[in-house]
Amino acid sequence: MLIALAIAMTLVTVNTIVRGPFGDPGAWVVTVVFVQVLTVLLLAAVGWSDLRGPRDRRGRRD
Repeated sequence: MLIALAIAMTLVTVNTIVRGPFGDPGAWVVTVVFVQVLTVLLLAAVGWSDLRGPRDRRGRRD
């Protein structure tokens, strides 16, 4: 799934650079890259919390 997301994000970036959906492509590249960075940070946060696993009140693993 993450590979498919990475491929889709790359295709959107290339498409935006080539022709831009509306108006100046340069402005859209900034928007697309910003959204992609937020997506990567969200996925990293989800992965990090999943890797840590559940813990009890004292911080020990169950």
